[in-house]
Amino acid sequence: MNVHEILQNPDEHVRFAAYLDKLDVADPDEADLVGSVLTDPDQTMAQSAVLRHLDRRAAALFPGPATRGGRRH
Repeated sequence: MNVHEILQNPDEHVRFAAYLDKLDVADPDEADLVGSVLTDPDQTMAQSAVLRHLDRRAAALFPGPATRGGRRH
């Protein structure tokens, strides 16, 4: 399923999960994929999916107390 097919689904919860699945694969075109996700008309949901993806990537790249358990505020 590509991002354009995901956009066809009217349920934002389904799109959110589909975006996370799509972003979870190591892709050399990650920046393009993130950009595509951010074209979703529901900007709050799209930004949340990208932020969740970045949280996961940070935790995988830099395992340790600073990234465990998500972002610190």
